[in-house]
Parts: sequence; structure tokens; C-alpha cells
Amino acid sequence: MDITSPIELTQELNEHLPPSRFFTSQFFGEQVHGTVGVMVDIVKGSTKIAPYGHRGAEATTAYRDGYETKTFNTYPINLKRPTTAIDMLKRMPGEAVTFVGGARNAEAAAVAMMAHDQAELANMVNRAIEKYSIDALVNGTLTVAGETIDFGVKASHKVTKTGTATWDGNAAKIVDDLEDWQALVAQDSGLTGTDLVLGKRARKALLADSKVQKLLDLRNVNGLTAELNLMVGRGARYLGNLGGLRLWAYDEIYDNAGTPTAMVPDAKVILISKDIRATVHYGAIDDVQGGRFATKMFSKTWATEDPSVQWVAVKSAPLPVIEQADGYVVATVV
Repeated sequence: MDITSPIELTQELNEHLPPSRFFTSQFFGEQVHGTVGVMVDIVKGSTKIAPYGHRGAEATTAYRDGYETKTFNTYPINLKRPTTAIDMLKRMPGEAVTFVGGARNAEAAAVAMMAHDQAELANMVNRAIEKYSIDALVNGTLTVAGETIDFGVKASHKVTKTGTATWDGNAAKIVDDLEDWQALVAQDSGLTGTDLVLGKRARKALLADSKVQKLLDLRNVNGLTAELNLMVGRGARYLGNLGGLRLWAYDEIYDNAGTPTAMVPDAKVILISKDIRATVHYGAIDDVQGGRFATKMFSKTWATEDPSVQWVAVKSAPLPVIEQADGYVVATVV
């Protein structure tokens, strides 16, 4: 592989991308665009049924409806990392310590370090996409580079429990709440809620409830986790099944100005359908060295003479969009 070729580097990167995080792998699809702006169909679910008719009668006309086309701008995430000649001679994490054969081969070390850095930067991009995807679900809006996108989440799908109705109160009716939200998703979107993702405090309140403890099905926990192909470290842990809902503890955090912060707020739960229409749209990447790329992620390297530094960059233009806002409920429960 020629590490000076943006085309080869980009192809290699996209063929070996780190796995997506939990939300983006389970509830969001992907679409790559060759444009900066993307046209998205915001859909409303349908609960219409096909009527019977008399034999020989004219067929019933079923009109297309239930969606609105909107155009959104995508914005870039651009990361770069420097490598000096001294860095090339240093041992990388996990590399065996050896003093045989003199100094390390700087050229081979540079390639290995570039691949390591490229993967690390790509993982940072994945974590950003996950964070913004969750923000879109939790808030019903997404603010990127000063532009706010409103996905049209109804007030009834954004719930706040207060007083004795909270899940850690004496009068908590967790199972009733989940049944009501399931019915709401089915009524408004025509979808079936399949998963419940819980923040830390909400999870503790749910698992402490005596009624939940009696109904929680813990059979085949390991088998289902494997079946869903969830790799360790993607941010979620399967807790069991409650009334047909898969329960997930979500542990992912991000560095918020030096403070570790939960991506799913501690007091929140998200009841969502696995069939919801939600997509991470990737806009075009403009680069004067590499040209115009329609790709999930782009990578290139270059060198500066003074100071003498080799650089590697990873770029992307992701935009998470909820195209079916009626397909989930977000609630503050504690």
C-alpha cells in the first residue's frame, strides 16, 4: 500500500473500519452521498388496512402519503495527528521490548504507527456519530455547527415522570408505563417497540422494582447477545427480556471538557423499535489533495519540512437523521 496515495489510504481505511457503536449499529442505517446537502424523506407511520370489496367492483385507491422531503446540510469532522522522527523510534503500545538488532526500522515503524493512528482517529469519529445519534433521539433535535435540525418528535413521545410517578418512587408503575409507550409507538408509527435502553439511575430503579424482578426473563442472555452480534465494548450490555422488550444497560461515556459524561443521561430511557427509519447520512468530502470523495471516511498523509513532521488525517461528514420520529419514546423516569 502506498501511504502517500489518498485513494489507497481511504480504501484501506473503509475496508477495516472499527465496528460502529451500539445505537448506530442497531437502530441506524447508513447512506453515502456525493453531495454536501442531503435530501431526506421524513416519514409518518401508517396503520391503514386494506378493505374488502365486492367481486367485480372497482379496486380501492390507495394514495401515497405520510412523508415530507427535507434537505439538510452535512458538516465535516476533520482529525489529524503528527508523527515526528523520534516518535518513529519509540516502542508502540503492546510492542515487545527488545534490544537485539539495534534501532527500529524507522520506515516500517512509520507505516505501523500510521495504521494505528488511522484506526484510533476513525474510532473517535465513530464515537462522535454515536453521541450525536443519541442526542437526536434524546432531544428530538440535533444541533451541528450552529444549525438545529428538528425531527418533529411529538410531545407525547417525550415523557417526564415527576413526584410519586417516578420509577424510584413508592408508586412507580414501570410495567404499566412500558405498556403505554409500546401502545403509543404502535398507534403513531405502526411499528412494534423492541428495545429499551436505560441510563444508569433509570436502570437501577427498574431492576430494584419487585414486579419487574418477577417478570424479567434472564434466559439465554449470552445467546441473544451473540445472536445480535454485539461485540464487547460497543457500549451496551443485554440485561434480559421484559414483556417482549430487550433491556439494555448503556454504559458509553464521552469526555465533556475533561468531565466523563454519560451519552444516555442517567435518568433517561429510550423505548425504540428496531425497524425505525433512522440513517447516518455521509456527505461528500472535499480535499484539494485527494479530490472529491463520496465515502464514509477519508484519509491522507503529508509531511512538513520545518518542523519535520509526518501527518495522518481522517475526515468524515456524518449526519444522523431520525426519519420516523414516531418510532420511539424517550422518557425521564427518575
